[in-house]
Amino acid sequence: MSILIAGAGPAGSRLAEILANRGCKVTLVDRLKNAYQNSFSSAVVPISSIDNFSIPIKSISAYWKSWQIFAPDGSSHKWSSKNELGVVLDFGELRQQLWTKAINAGVEMLSGWKVNSVHSLSSHAQVELQDPNGNKHLRKVLFVVDATGQKRSLIKHSQASSNFGNDELLKGTGIEWILQDEKSSNKWKNSISFFLGSCWINHGYGWIFPMAKNKLKVGFCSIIPPNSTLCSNSSNINALKKLLSKFSLNTLPVIERHGGEIKSTIKRRESHSDGRLVGIGDAVSTANLLGGEGIRHALLSAEILAPLLEEACNSLNISKNGEFFVLQKYQKSLSRCLGWRWTVSNRIAKKTWWGLSGKIGDERLFKLLNGLALKASAEDISALLFEYEFERYGLRLLPYLIGLR
Repeated sequence: MSILIAGAGPAGSRLAEILANRGCKVTLVDRLKNAYQNSFSSAVVPISSIDNFSIPIKSISAYWKSWQIFAPDGSSHKWSSKNELGVVLDFGELRQQLWTKAINAGVEMLSGWKVNSVHSLSSHAQVELQDPNGNKHLRKVLFVVDATGQKRSLIKHSQASSNFGNDELLKGTGIEWILQDEKSSNKWKNSISFFLGSCWINHGYGWIFPMAKNKLKVGFCSIIPPNSTLCSNSSNINALKKLLSKFSLNTLPVIERHGGEIKSTIKRRESHSDGRLVGIGDAVSTANLLGGEGIRHALLSAEILAPLLEEACNSLNISKNGEFFVLQKYQKSLSRCLGWRWTVSNRIAKKTWWGLSGKIGDERLFKLLNGLALKASAEDISALLFEYEFERYGLRLLPYLIGLR
């Protein structure tokens, strides 16, 4: 029998490839008929991720050397490096490359299919699949992996409650347009630009990233408090249109429009496995909400789960409640690799985005940006936002980072 993975995003595809290369029989199922559909992701990763997570070179759309942050009053701060700090990925191409690598490793790819149900039994899991024509198919597999992202299509039924055992679930929505820009792309070249403050959007942030062939990736994400009367979708679209007008980008052709949700618990206390069902990537809250970053954390979860899942396939060591002892290592191992800074970053994200609305939030942000402008280099900003090294800025800046001042 094989392992079935539901969801062929970065986490699911990478896991499928690793397991197949280890000699496992793997089936990868995805609702999308092709890898380029709804390719919503800001898709910015640090330069180290290319080698660390075997990111296909063909998926790299642009390199960048500078951080540019536009403050609440419209002014900007820029930190530049002589070296390349990171890349902007073409997310659709990333998926396509990962699909190809998985198939070449021997994975059975079922695109346009979906998993209707999973029943975890003592000797196997019974799965009902639905093909693109609506026909139902039953399969017996050893394990099922939920890699369906924030939808948590399968593992959510095993999670204890809507509040994940008192671990708060933060929710955000985002939109992104891809523009064809033949004239002004040099203004945004080699930099990733962010827009922070109530003049741009409440409870969120915007971005403009360069892409290959004179394209621009422009988007907004908002993480609105539960008691707010604001509508995140309308806030995002209004902010995006205002941004395009501000920088005279509103006449450019829009090549793609896409959007989606981001959901993550702060402490990742939700169940990561239930019998023969295991979660991976965003399904177990690997997306970090400070910058909406998910790709490299999802890939990390795949690399941690793969050897444990292979061992579980060959193990008869099962607890009385049907849990596999080897899979119980998974959540602890993943939390240890993400580290304590990852959790602190999510706490900061909650304070930052929920509090970023109006004068008080703007003033706090001004102080933070001014402090960083005086103390930080481009490499320091990368360490702050990618490695979550908040403590390196000393006690003077930490209160602003965590919202105490």
